[in-house]
Parts: sequence; C-alpha cells; structure tokens
Amino acid sequence: MNPDDKAKEVLRNVIGASITAAQSATQAAQDFVADKSPQIRQQSRNAKMIGQMVVRMGASKAEEIVGRTRRRIETAAPSVESPIKPQTTESIPVAEPISNYSVLSAPQVIALLPTLSRDEIASIQTYEKINRNRRTVLAAITAHLEG
Repeated sequence: MNPDDKAKEVLRNVIGASITAAQSATQAAQDFVADKSPQIRQQSRNAKMIGQMVVRMGASKAEEIVGRTRRRIETAAPSVESPIKPQTTESIPVAEPISNYSVLSAPQVIALLPTLSRDEIASIQTYEKINRNRRTVLAAITAHLEG
C-alpha cells in the first residue's frame, strides 16, 4: 500500500469514528431529553402554579393592608360637618400659632408636633380648623394629644 492510500484509509477511519461518535451523542441526548421531559414539564407547571399563588397572596395581603390603613385613617380623622366654613363679618382673624406657620406643609407641621407644648398644639389645632382645615394635620394633632 502506498502512502497516499494509507492516508486515505486513516482519514476514512477517523471520519467514520467521528460520525459514529456524533450519532451516539445525538442518540444519548435524545434519550436524556425523552427521559427527563416529563420531569421538566412537571417542574415547569409547579413553578407556574407557585408563582401564581404568590401573586394572589401578595395582592390579597396588599388589599388587607390598604383596608386596615383606610379604616385607621377613617377612625382617626375628626368628623367635619362642612369643609367650607362661612365667613361672617364678626369673625376675627386668628394670628399664626407659630412663626411662619402659613408656609409650612402638612408633613412639616406634623414633624413639629413632638417638639411643641400642649398649648402650642391646641393653638395650631384652632388655627388649622379656622383657616386651612387640613385633615391630615388635624388627625395628627388628635392622635398626638390622645397618645
């Protein structure tokens, strides 16, 4: 056998072995997928079901928290007969209870409450009822005075 024939034979053997190995690997992969496919499908269904359950539970819990908070706000808020107070000619303007009160936002007023005396807080409450009548401020004052 001449060297070219030997090279061709070696090449045929290498190619044949490669094809056989590829076919075996393909068959092994197909067998693996066929064997594991039901498990993978079941795990996928389980994951989907758990995800849906978590979302439902989260939504339910969120609704519960919102409902509790809403009830707490409704019970803490003072009852207001009319949000609009008629102005009379006899009404006397009330001075600001603390310096620069008119420029303070509701959260700023609420943050100040722990630093004020009961008289100052009562003064703010009176001023707030007559002027701006902010429910959040009035509710915070009531809660602070009761607590």
